[in-house]
Amino acid sequence: MIGQKSTWPSVLKKIFYNNTLWGVRILGGINCFVFGVLSLISLLSLYFNITQADLNKLMVLLKQNGVAVTITLDQIKTVSVLYGFIAIGFMLSGWGLLQKKEWARKFTVYFAIGWAGLIFIISITHPAFIRYLFLKMIYPAILILYFTHKNVIQYFKEGNSSEDNSPVNRN
Repeated sequence: MIGQKSTWPSVLKKIFYNNTLWGVRILGGINCFVFGVLSLISLLSLYFNITQADLNKLMVLLKQNGVAVTITLDQIKTVSVLYGFIAIGFMLSGWGLLQKKEWARKFTVYFAIGWAGLIFIISITHPAFIRYLFLKMIYPAILILYFTHKNVIQYFKEGNSSEDNSPVNRN
């Protein structure tokens, strides 16, 4: 690429939009395996293994970072269950995306909107966590922007055609 200037946005565009298949595989894999399977395993471990001593250490750590809150074991277990449902949603979304299902694309967009809304509500009701939650808004925004792009919509509308016939660069 001598004489050609490449910027990160153009590199990302080449990876994610011009080669839709790779963008779907990357984001679908992240949804299914990272935010789905690994999160569910972590949440199950948290639900069944957290002790009051662990919770006390967590509250001391939060207090050291400027977040003075009181958390009970019941609250931790309730949040674990709720996030477990979110992890299952991610697994379904990711698996459907990897299978090139149009319902999965739509589900991912609506799921990301709901997730962003939930984060927004938590940040309003618990302002002490706002600086931690801000970064959690980036991934849903990426999902919404990517899966509503015209190339990606067209890719899913083509159904389960072979990879050789997948769109590479549509305008």
